[in-house]
Amino acid sequence: MERVLLMNNQEGDDLIVSFAIEDTELEETKSLILLRTPKYESVFEDHERGVSVSYDEQPDSEADEDLLIRICIVQNMVTVVSKYHRYELDVSNVDRDKLADAISLGADQLEVEYKDKCEEVFAMKSGFGLGIASFRSSSPEAKSLLSDLYALAKKKQRVKIDEHTYELRARIFDSFGEDAFRVELQRL
Repeated sequence: MERVLLMNNQEGDDLIVSFAIEDTELEETKSLILLRTPKYESVFEDHERGVSVSYDEQPDSEADEDLLIRICIVQNMVTVVSKYHRYELDVSNVDRDKLADAISLGADQLEVEYKDKCEEVFAMKSGFGLGIASFRSSSPEAKSLLSDLYALAKKKQRVKIDEHTYELRARIFDSFGEDAFRVELQRL
């Protein structure tokens, strides 16, 4: 896992999320940049559209076609999966407000279900879901997530995101013989 020293978000013609990553061997920083240019996407073919991923150590042959497949955020770890690479980033030193800006999806619920030996996490809005994470059920991350969800099902919690307070309530339901979770995100 690579440690992020700084994160920056920019909006304009381009939407940019950049990570300054510590390079302990050279005592310098490396950059991982996620870039989308919606204004000009119409000139690209379908397979070229989306969020491009560039990294200082990336071969030039991959630079133009390495597109984001998914991004997953769990506590202080961000996993970026692109066409060619997987980056695991420790963002514990990053300002929480900037992280919240980057990941805010406007979801009103989260659902967690077991499928194919994994715990699948979906951000839900008006009945539509977007897969945002997947953890092997045997992994420490999945075990921690399930423990937190069982605790949340027993007692609601409040969290503050982007200067807004949300109340979290979890319900457990049956999904093909397995416990699944629906977490309601209610803005107070």
